[in-house]
Amino acid sequence: MLDQDERAHLFRLAGQVLETPRIREDVPAGILHLLAFLEDVPAYVLDARYDLRAWSPLANMLMGDLDSLPPDGRNVIRWVFRSPGIAEHLSDEEKSRFARASVADLRVAAPSARCSRCPTATTCGWCSTPPNPARPPTGPCATCGDSL
Repeated sequence: MLDQDERAHLFRLAGQVLETPRIREDVPAGILHLLAFLEDVPAYVLDARYDLRAWSPLANMLMGDLDSLPPDGRNVIRWVFRSPGIAEHLSDEEKSRFARASVADLRVAAPSARCSRCPTATTCGWCSTPPNPARPPTGPCATCGDSL
């Protein structure tokens, strides 16, 4: 049996539309309250695109000043794949397993085309490749976040 990510990827490969849930952009107030009180534990909230949405004070100190990063600079997957030691990172079985799983997750979360509200967006906001007209767009636009 395929999991949700594998099923969505299979539908994309077949050129079929599969409705995907919209990625939630906000973090519930209860989670923000919890993170504020986690003083001894580094914790953070990721969305389906691996963007950091919220973090505890200790996570902010350990991961660098997250508050100073622009929102598009807070993507964990970009950090991994753009790091200078990526070859060494991928040679480790456990770390490469995370990389493979995250790529599968991004295939589901990243839209394959731009929306009508972003006429200047000519590439995918995640991988900088041109939109693929063979794959119908699903989910939120990578540029503005609106539903496609």
